[in-house]
Amino acid sequence: MRMFSFVATILLFCATVTRGDGILYRLPADGASVQYDMVVKLRPPGTTVDIEIKGSVRLSSVGVETVADEKCRWIEFRTEILREGQNRTILTKALIPEKHLGQGKNPIDHVVRAWYKAVDTEVISVTDIKSAQASILQTLLAGPDPNAVKLDPITIENAKLGKLECAGERATRDLEFGDTKSKVTFENRLSDKVPFGVLKSVVKFQNDQGGTPIEGEVTLDLTDVGETALTELPNNK
Repeated sequence: MRMFSFVATILLFCATVTRGDGILYRLPADGASVQYDMVVKLRPPGTTVDIEIKGSVRLSSVGVETVADEKCRWIEFRTEILREGQNRTILTKALIPEKHLGQGKNPIDHVVRAWYKAVDTEVISVTDIKSAQASILQTLLAGPDPNAVKLDPITIENAKLGKLECAGERATRDLEFGDTKSKVTFENRLSDKVPFGVLKSVVKFQNDQGGTPIEGEVTLDLTDVGETALTELPNNK
């Protein structure tokens, strides 16, 4: 399997199985955005050396729409994966009632409409929220994990926002898909100084697929915030 395809597969696996409150703990004013540096470290089967892949994730509120007398918000994600000179950009966007957005809510179960676009492809409508095209939405808009534990505040030095006292949440889950057994742990560090609430997120996973171990870590670190986000995808098609 080509390395770029392997990385994309691992990221989609993480997106499918990771639960928590995603990275949307608060609903800010429309137009708000946050940008994260993303670092993926993984150990492919049959190797003893970790591979590091870099990229970014941007979360934005890009519009308000009323559906069936309910005020809804368009939430958009831009995910970029960089590896060996290749750049894979994935855009996803979902319309969700505002009452289902925020900490303790489960927005992924209340998507009204959604769109997906990968590099060099046409925009497509996401009709199955469990499909591969919705995998990024599944993790970044995931609902609360009943096993999550609260973490004591720590001080985090952030290049954009300075020193912040951040509480947090951590949860671990054992999962099984066919012949693949997985243990996934997430940890989110939170701050009310961040528009959507998450300053830093770390996901660690250990997979065993038919006796073949794969382990890795995905880290998101906030690098920027904004107030004038514009959409890159349509509302209708």
